[in-house]
Amino acid sequence: MKYSEQYDGNFIEAITLPRDKPVELTIKSIEPANTRKVLKGLIDKPIVFFEESPKKGLVLNKTNGRMICKLYGNNMDSWVGKKVKIFQARVSAYGETDVPAVRIWMGK
Repeated sequence: MKYSEQYDGNFIEAITLPRDKPVELTIKSIEPANTRKVLKGLIDKPIVFFEESPKKGLVLNKTNGRMICKLYGNNMDSWVGKKVKIFQARVSAYGETDVPAVRIWMGK
């Protein structure tokens, strides 16, 4: 039994991804910021959905958004149908180190 399988959320979580090994996904759609309501209001970031995981989106933080821009340009509509690789990185955040985070893989 896996901890990550015990909570069925709406978003891709870093803990569910392999570390330092990318998972290739195809962008299916992008939901603009401030359109998805959650308990505390609206999500102020775009949400990217993938063909391979249609029910779970990736909330697009600035870091990951910039990486996709480097790959496919500024026009988010043109990202649909394109492939990205995501993986679990370890970052410093919230005053802690070694925090799992979803990142866009830029390697081959």
